Amino acid sequence: MSHRNSSQTTRRSKLRRKTRKFAIGLALGLFKTATLYILLRHQLGISRKTTCIAAAILGTLFTIQSCWSSSFQCVTLLMVPQILSKRGRATTIAYVFVLAMNGPARNTIANVDRLGRALSCSQDRLKSAMHDALQAVKVPFLAMKKAIGVILSEVEKAFMKIQRILIQIMRLVKRILSSIKRGFNWLGNIAAVCNQKNGTPFDQCIRSLESAVEDCKQKLGVVDFMCEVTHVAKVVCYSVKVVDYMCELIDFVSDQIVETIEKKLQEFIHNIQVMFRVKVDFDHSFEFQTNFSRNYTDIVSAITQEINHRSRYLFTLFNVFTIVSSFCFICVVIRSVRYKMKYLTKDSFDNFYISRDFIAIDEHRRSMNRDTVLPLTRKERNRYIHLTSMSLIRKEKLRIARSAVFLFISSIHILGLMAADYCLYWLLALIRHVFLRQADIERPPMVTLEVSGSGIIADMYRGIVGAFEPMVKHADILDPARCAPDPKTPDFIRYLQISLLLLFCWMCIVLEPYGLRIRQIIMRAYYPDRAKERATWLYNDVLLKRESFVKILRRQLGLGSGDSKPRKLMDIFRAKTNLFWICRKILGSNGGGKKCIFCSERIAENEAVSCLRPGCVGVYCYECFVEIQNLCTICSEPMDSSDQSDISIESCKTRDKFGIPSHTVVSLHRFPEDNDKKKTGGVVPTKSTSKYT
Repeated sequence: MSHRNSSQTTRRSKLRRKTRKFAIGLALGLFKTATLYILLRHQLGISRKTTCIAAAILGTLFTIQSCWSSSFQCVTLLMVPQILSKRGRATTIAYVFVLAMNGPARNTIANVDRLGRALSCSQDRLKSAMHDALQAVKVPFLAMKKAIGVILSEVEKAFMKIQRILIQIMRLVKRILSSIKRGFNWLGNIAAVCNQKNGTPFDQCIRSLESAVEDCKQKLGVVDFMCEVTHVAKVVCYSVKVVDYMCELIDFVSDQIVETIEKKLQEFIHNIQVMFRVKVDFDHSFEFQTNFSRNYTDIVSAITQEINHRSRYLFTLFNVFTIVSSFCFICVVIRSVRYKMKYLTKDSFDNFYISRDFIAIDEHRRSMNRDTVLPLTRKERNRYIHLTSMSLIRKEKLRIARSAVFLFISSIHILGLMAADYCLYWLLALIRHVFLRQADIERPPMVTLEVSGSGIIADMYRGIVGAFEPMVKHADILDPARCAPDPKTPDFIRYLQISLLLLFCWMCIVLEPYGLRIRQIIMRAYYPDRAKERATWLYNDVLLKRESFVKILRRQLGLGSGDSKPRKLMDIFRAKTNLFWICRKILGSNGGGKKCIFCSERIAENEAVSCLRPGCVGVYCYECFVEIQNLCTICSEPMDSSDQSDISIESCKTRDKFGIPSHTVVSLHRFPEDNDKKKTGGVVPTKSTSKYT
C-alpha cells in the first residue's frame, strides 16, 4: 500500500514537473517571439509583413523547442543573467555605440554639412557684397560726375537758349551795322564819285575863281590888277570847306567807327562763346583684384560632393554596424551555451559559491566528526560567498570596479557624441534665430528732394537732385537670412534610447554579481546532480587550500584530530595554485581519482561505491554509503541489487535521521577472493559516465 502511494506521489510530482516545464517553455517561446519581432522590425527595418511571417514561423519553432527541451529552456534562461555579465554588457555598449554612430554622429555630420553650405553661401554673399561695396565706393564719384554732367547739360541748355537769343540780337545788330555801313558806303561812293569828277566843292570854288581871274586878265589886259579882287572871293570858297570835312567824316565813320563796332561785336560774341564753353575732366583711379579659377557656386558644389563622397563609406560602415549589432544577441546565446558546457564539464569553472549542497556536506562531515569548512575564515570570506548573501567578495568588487571604469569611459564617449550633436544643433539654431531677427529690421527712411516749378533753374535743380537719389534709394543691403543655416533636429527618441541603455548598463554593473549568481540557481534547477558534484569539488578544494606543512606533519605524527584521511602533497599544491591558469594547464584542475559525493573525501578506485542506476554519477565512500542506507542522494531512488544476502544494513536510527523509506536496501558486491577488500568494505567499482545536453 505504501509502495502504491509512493508511486502515485512520484507520478504526481512528474506531472507537476512536466506542467511547470511546459508553462515555462511557453512563456520563454513567447518572449523570444516578441524579441525577434522587435529586432527584425525596429532594428533591421524589415517590412511588417515579412517580419510577421518570420516571427510567426521562428516563434513557433522556439516555443515548441522551449516546451519540450529542458536544455533549450536552460540556455534561454541563462541568456537573461548573461546580459548582466561583462560580455553581455560589452555587447550592449557596442550596440549603444552603433546607435550613437547612426544617431548623434550621423546628425552631427549632417549639421556640419549644412554649416559648410551656410558658410559657402555666406562667402558667395560676401563676394557679392564686396562687389556691391566696390560699386558703392564708386557711386559718389559716379554720382558727382553724373550730377556735374547733368548740371553742365542743364547749364548748357540754359545758355544755349541765351546764346540763341544773343545770336539773334547779334544778327540784328549786324544787320543794323551792315545797313549803316551800306548807307555810309553809299554816301561815300557818291562823295567819291563827286570828288573824282569835279573835285571837292572847295577845289571847284577855287578853280572857278582862278578860271574867272584868268578870263578877267585876258579881257582887261592892262587893268588886270582889277581881277585880283577875285582872290577875295576865295574866302567864300572856304565856307564850302565843311563839305570836304563831311566827306572825310563819312570816310572816317565808314572806316573807323563801323569797323570798330563790328570788331567789338565780334569780340563780344567770342567772349560769350568762351564763357559758355565748359570742359570738365575727371581723373580717378581705384584698383581691386580677385584671382580665382572658379566661381563660388562651383566651389560650393565641389565641397559638397567631396563631403558626400568621403562620408559615404562612413555611412555604409554605420549601416553595416547596425546590421551586425542587431545580431549581437547571438553572442549572448553563444556565451550562454558556453557557460552551460563549461559548467557541466569543468569543476573549477565559476565555482566559488556556497550552496545548499555545500552546507549539507559540511553538516554531514560534522556529524561524522570530520574536518569541516564552515564557518569560513576571514580570508575565505573574501573568496567564497553564499548564493543568497547580499555582501560581495573581493573578486566581485574588483569586477565591478573594472566594469565601472570601462563603462565610465564608454559613457563619456557616447555622451560626448550626444553633447556635440546637440551643441552644434543649438549653435546653428541660435545663429538662424539671430539672422531671422536681423532680417526683420526695417530699413531707415530715405530723404528725397522735390523741385517744383518750371524754367531753366528748376530743371537744373531737378537734374542735380535726380543724380544723387539712386545712390541712397538703390543701395544693396546684405540680407543674412538668405544664408541662415537650417540645422537638422536631433533624434531625441534615440537620445532617450541611448540614455536608457546606458542607465541599464550602470544598473547591470551594480546587479552583475547577483545576476551571475542566478546562473548557478538555474543550472542547479536543471542539473542538480552536477551541482552536487561541483559542491563536492569546491568543498574538497577549500579543505586542500587550508592544508599547511604543520598540519601535514601533525597528521603524519598521529597528532591530528578527526578521522580525516591523509591528503597528498600534490593535491594540496594543486589546490593552492589552481587560481593561475598556467598552473591549471600544467598540474590540472583535479588530481584524478574519485571523491565521495556525500562527504567530499577522496577515495581510491577500489573503495569507491557507485550508484547502479544508469546515468547517475553518485560515488560514495564506504562510510557514507552505509550512512545513506542504500538511497542515492543524487537520483533519490532505491537501488536494486542482484545479491542482497551479502550485506543488509537496517539502521532505524540512521533511517529516521535522514528520512529514508523503510524498504530501502543497500547492496554491495564484494570480491570473495580479496580478504583485504572485505576488511575495508571494498566494492566493485562501477564506472559511470553521463552526458549533459
